[in-house]
Amino acid sequence: MGIGTRMEKPANAEFIEFTDVLVGNNAAAGKQYIIHLFFLHQVDYFGEHGIVGAGKNTDTDGIHVFLQGCIDHHLRCLTKTGIDYFHACIPQGSGNYFGAAVMSVQSYLGYQYAYGSVHLAKFQDTKLGCFCYRYVNYRMQYRNFGNTELRVSEIGFGAWAIGGGAMIGNTAIGWGDVDDRVSEKAILAATEAGINFFDTADIYGLGHSESILGKTIGADKNILIASKVGNVARNEQFTVDYSAAYIIEACEQSLRRLKRDSIDFYQLHTARLTHLQQGDCIDAMRQLQQAGKIRYWGLSLNTFEPMAEADYLMDQSLGNGFQLVLNLINQRSLPLLKKAGEKGYGIIARMPLQFGLLTGKFDKVQSFADNDHRKNRLVPSIVEACAEALVPVWALCEKYGCSKTQLALSYLLSYPEVSVIIPGIRTAEQVRGNTEGLFQLDADDLSLIESLGNGSFVPLMQLIRQQG
Repeated sequence: MGIGTRMEKPANAEFIEFTDVLVGNNAAAGKQYIIHLFFLHQVDYFGEHGIVGAGKNTDTDGIHVFLQGCIDHHLRCLTKTGIDYFHACIPQGSGNYFGAAVMSVQSYLGYQYAYGSVHLAKFQDTKLGCFCYRYVNYRMQYRNFGNTELRVSEIGFGAWAIGGGAMIGNTAIGWGDVDDRVSEKAILAATEAGINFFDTADIYGLGHSESILGKTIGADKNILIASKVGNVARNEQFTVDYSAAYIIEACEQSLRRLKRDSIDFYQLHTARLTHLQQGDCIDAMRQLQQAGKIRYWGLSLNTFEPMAEADYLMDQSLGNGFQLVLNLINQRSLPLLKKAGEKGYGIIARMPLQFGLLTGKFDKVQSFADNDHRKNRLVPSIVEACAEALVPVWALCEKYGCSKTQLALSYLLSYPEVSVIIPGIRTAEQVRGNTEGLFQLDADDLSLIESLGNGSFVPLMQLIRQQG
C-alpha cells in the first residue's frame, strides 16, 4: 500500500500558507464519504494521474459538465491506484460557491476516509485557494513472507480465540466460551475480505482452533495456514515439549485436524534458547520439511525478550520467519525488524491490540469469565494505566478520522518488514473492524509513537509483565 505524493506546485504559483484540515465522515461511523471538487478559473494542469484543474468559463451548467468529467476521470484513476491525491481549486473572492459538484464515492472506492491539505497560491496574478485532498481507500494488500514463496494478506486471522474457553487444570488458556457457528461465519467473512493467512496452534482450545479451521477452509488451497507446536497440556498441567519425537507426532495430529497434507508455516511455540541449542527441535523441523509435511518453519518468539532466540536462528541462517509481539505499547521487537528483514525472514506481528486494550473498548470495571485468560491479565490497574499512557496516541485518531483499532493496526502497517498482522478475530463484525479504513501513518506520527515506546510506555510494559 503506497501513499500518493502531493501535486507539484506549478512554477508560476507562489506558496503562501499551509494548514492541515479534516474532511469527510469518521471512518468508523457513517461510512459515507463525499468529494467536494472546486472549480479553478482559467487554469489547465495535468498531473501524474491526469487532469487536476481546468476550465475556461464560469457558466454554472458548463462547470457542472466539466467537473463531472473531472470526477469520472479521477475515480477511474483512483480505482486503479487505490490511493491518490485529488486536487481541486476555487478562485478567491467567489464567496462560498463550490461549483455545486458534490458526490459520494462509496460505490466507486468502497468505504474510506479522507483528509487533506489547504494552501493559498498566486497564479497569473489571480489569488486562488487550492485544496489537495488525499483519499485513502484501503483494500486488502499482500506482502511477501520474507524470501519464501508465500504471498500473505497484510491482515491475517489470529485463531486463538475461536479455540474457545479451554482450561488446563484451573488455568484459563482461552478467551471464554465461543459459538462455533459464529466462528465459521467469521472465518468465511475473513476470506471474503481478502484475508488468506490464518494463524493457529495445537494448544489453542486444545486442538479445537485447528479443527474449526480444517472444517471451514481446510480444503481451500488458496488459504495459507500457520500453526505452532511445543506447548503441551499433561496431567492437568501446562508444560512444553520440544523433543523431535513429540514434534513429528504433533505435526501429524495438526495435519489431521486441519485436513491438510502440509502446513504452510510451522512454528516452534515460544521455544527458548536452551531448546534451540539442544538441536532436537531444529532437526525435527528439517525432517518435516524434507518429508513435505511443512513448507516453511520458524519460531514464535516470547513476549518480552525476543532477541536471543531470534539472533540464534538468524546467525545460523535457520528457519524462514518469526512471530513476534509488536503493538503501540510493546515495541520491544522493533530492533529485530530491520535485521530480520535484511536477512529475508518473514515477520508475523501478533497481539496488535494487546488483548483488546488498544481498541479503547475496555474500562477499569471490565470483567471476564473464569475461562478467559484476560481475567487475570487485564485487571483494573492495567486498564487504567494503559488509558492514561495512550492519551497522546489517541489524539491522532481525530487527525486521521479513524477508530483506535484502525490506528493501532495502521501503525504496524507502517513497517515494511512486517509481513502480516494477526489480530485475534471471533466474529464477522471484528473482521470488518480489522480490515476497513486502514492507512499509513505520517513519518512524524510514527516517530512520536516510537518515542513514547522508549519513554512513558516502558513502565507500563513493566507493569503488564509483572501481572503475567
